[in-house]
Amino acid sequence: MLWVVRAAAHTRKGSTLDQPFALWDKALDRLTAAEHQHVASQLKSRCFSAGELIFSQEEPGRSLYVVNSGKVRLYHTNMQGEEFTIGMWSKGYVLGLISSVLGECRFLSAECLEASNLSVLPRQNLLRLMDELPRFSANIAYLIAYMAKSSLIDSSPLALDTATVRLGRLLLRISEADVRNPEKSCLVVITQDQLGKMLGVSRSWVNTILSDFEKRHLIRRERGRIVILNKDQFISKVLLS
Repeated sequence: MLWVVRAAAHTRKGSTLDQPFALWDKALDRLTAAEHQHVASQLKSRCFSAGELIFSQEEPGRSLYVVNSGKVRLYHTNMQGEEFTIGMWSKGYVLGLISSVLGECRFLSAECLEASNLSVLPRQNLLRLMDELPRFSANIAYLIAYMAKSSLIDSSPLALDTATVRLGRLLLRISEADVRNPEKSCLVVITQDQLGKMLGVSRSWVNTILSDFEKRHLIRRERGRIVILNKDQFISKVLLS
């Protein structure tokens, strides 16, 4: 199970937790074999080291990037120099799409959390493909709309939620299946400092809420990661209570 394209965990009846497609797969949806090949010919593979910057906030959007392997982090730096992590993504995620289409400066920075391989599509190639391939152009328009909607879904409930629900939503959004018990449990490979940055709160605040989850037997903390012991129970006890 990918932890790269997750909508936020909603509390409304009938809502879903997972969006089961990688973004780049959607960009290629319903293309012919020849069109697939044409798009692939415009992509250049590039390897990045752990900690290496992919692009910086405020630099021109000259290319989009597709994550082939590894993990990357998107973050925003405010006027005071504080970093706020927007998300951490893996295979299939698309970075820099909106700034590349608009030809505007990046709003976010991106870096690799581990050794990663990305495909690079220069802006001029992207725009040419959109002119040449109507289906590809429609898919890109869909992705932009989907990403905008996901951003609103992810952020809008947080202002109204309690501290416990805010952290619970985030843990589910960035979780991946636990191979030891894939039907029930899931893992969050992250530190408390990183969680704090993603929510814009202190490490001690995160520790307090996680300690409460642990006492209620909803999670288990391990070095560098958090195990959600039973996903359904976690949703019921944290998001729906």
